[in-house]
Amino acid sequence: MPGPFGPGLLDGGYWNLARLGVPPHRATSQHLAGIYPFVADTGIGHNGPVVGVDLNADALWHFSPWDAYADTGDRGAFSTNVLVLGAYRSGKSAVIKTLAVRSVAFGHQAVVPSDSKGEWVVVAEAIGGTVIRLGGGHGNRLNPLDRGPRRTGASDEQDEQLVRQRREATLISLVQMTVEAGTLSAAEHACIHLALQRAVASTNNQPTLRQVHAELEAIAVAKTGDPELRAAASGPRFALRRFVDGDLSGLFETSRR
Repeated sequence: MPGPFGPGLLDGGYWNLARLGVPPHRATSQHLAGIYPFVADTGIGHNGPVVGVDLNADALWHFSPWDAYADTGDRGAFSTNVLVLGAYRSGKSAVIKTLAVRSVAFGHQAVVPSDSKGEWVVVAEAIGGTVIRLGGGHGNRLNPLDRGPRRTGASDEQDEQLVRQRREATLISLVQMTVEAGTLSAAEHACIHLALQRAVASTNNQPTLRQVHAELEAIAVAKTGDPELRAAASGPRFALRRFVDGDLSGLFETSRR
């Protein structure tokens, strides 16, 4: 047992004439930062463009999701995804625009797939980017059934298989988004595949949603063929009608002449 002066006299440790009686102290993190002024963050390094000022480290804040992903140290990231959180009108959009614009000098490119507010148009035009406007009288149309770029090193047979799979997956996704149930039966899948094959053959391998819609109509009103296919063609046909003549017309297809 330690003596009245602590264990130091016997074990070579500390010793004191009186026991310590420091009362507990409670404070906010803002006040504690002033009490311990020499405790500061080391920052995340100097890789990437300057985004702002790191108040914890009192230094410029450099950040690049690509460099963070490539970093194998303790501060490395597992993906290039970035989540920006903040209150209303706290500058979230400004941070993303700053990061995108300043990353151009580091060899990176930014693609904004949707700009409902039109706030990225000024940014893109200022740095010499390209603005693609769909529908609304702009004259540009999007063909989701286009072949798309060819994969590097793919043979002709592999390229045709990839294009067919991509077209089928895109077409099925569009139909599923517009039907009430959200799922398609086996017969409806078969109708979509058949209509796409016929559209590819009738358009010299340049199918459109309008042509697929026309092929589905032909299957639905045909007097010969599988009756289950004729019955199953109604759902996908009416789903694609929204893109051809409905409320979504003009975005993917030109108006009917």
